[in-house]
Amino acid sequence: MGTILDIVGSLAIRAVIILVVIGLTITLRNALYQKTSRTTTSQVLANAASVMEKDMRLAGYNSAAWPFIGGDSTQMTFLADLNNVGNVDTVQYLLTRDPNDTDPDSQVRLLSRVVDGQTSTTLAKGVMTLHFTYLDSVGVSTLNLTNVQSIAVDLSLLDPYPPDSSYAIVRREFRVFPGNL
Repeated sequence: MGTILDIVGSLAIRAVIILVVIGLTITLRNALYQKTSRTTTSQVLANAASVMEKDMRLAGYNSAAWPFIGGDSTQMTFLADLNNVGNVDTVQYLLTRDPNDTDPDSQVRLLSRVVDGQTSTTLAKGVMTLHFTYLDSVGVSTLNLTNVQSIAVDLSLLDPYPPDSSYAIVRREFRVFPGNL
């Protein structure tokens, strides 16, 4: 009788150990997926911000006209010679609706870059906010585009593949001082 109790007891202990190992494995897998997803979203944000910064620093390059030809808090249009070939390009940054998004109330958008009115290039998906603030020479916000000396950009992305129902938002703020104003 004692042997049977020993066997049943050891089986119960083994079952508990196996359940703990399975639970730990699931928890670690979810944590890894969440970290990987957030890191991927952060990298997409960093790449989009890098392209925007590079383009905005060139605003006015090789252009005889004032570079900022249109813009508000959610979109911007400016002139710059992006390729350094002597042709001034018209560059526009704006938010567009994702054609694959079937939710009509969705606030998630695509960050698009349009050069010379050609087909837009999507820099990032899942954009929650894109906000441009145009600043004058003393750092005060201005609506007059002829007074712009720098641009503050606030950009945030929503993690498109959350491991659970909690969406992570990755945000980046930066300020650009175009060198050709």
